[in-house]
Amino acid sequence: MNLIPLLGGAALFLFARGRSAPSSSSAPSSSTRPKPPTTPAVVVPVPVTEDGQLDVQAAAQHAAAQHEAQQAAAQESEDLDVEIGPAVITPTPAPTPTVKPKPKPKPPAVRPPAPQPQPSPPPAASAPVAQAPKPQPSGYDPVQARRGAASLAAHLKRAGRSGYDRRMLGAWQTKAGITADRIYGGATRGALIYFGVPDPVKPFFAPTETIPYTPPEQR
Repeated sequence: MNLIPLLGGAALFLFARGRSAPSSSSAPSSSTRPKPPTTPAVVVPVPVTEDGQLDVQAAAQHAAAQHEAQQAAAQESEDLDVEIGPAVITPTPAPTPTVKPKPKPKPPAVRPPAPQPQPSPPPAASAPVAQAPKPQPSGYDPVQARRGAASLAAHLKRAGRSGYDRRMLGAWQTKAGITADRIYGGATRGALIYFGVPDPVKPFFAPTETIPYTPPEQR
């Protein structure tokens, strides 16, 4: 039996199957899926003997190699048929700005303390100004007035209002530094008490109340 036509037909069948293998062009197009290249058919020459007869063993190996080549081509086509998803863009982090340290504030200038005002020296103690002695009444003599006070008081008590000596009273009033009116009243009685008479007679004329005596140098 001649096997050349048979094996030739098998080879042509495998060749036609490789050409009719599903390609990516028949698959639905997608914007995210690239079109894989068409896999060319792998053709392996049919082995023959030197006299032109088909080598059966070689033909069987030929058919097996043809089949493996077709499977490898199909697997390569499936590996290329991969859905490509949308590209993921990883944002590059912005560079961190370099923060410059704030300059340290300058310390406040130290001002020297203001000079304190010195207290003015106290004024020099002035020597007391000697005051001029006050003018004394004419005939004023306190020593004589003290000596004659007791005798005048005894005379007034003994003589009474109507009988006392007015000239004697006037002279004593001059020495005592009071008004020499020769009338025995409250001022003359106060002078007698000042010059040493403890309780002279009551005044004869107004003012009848006793008037305290003040020396002329103290008035």
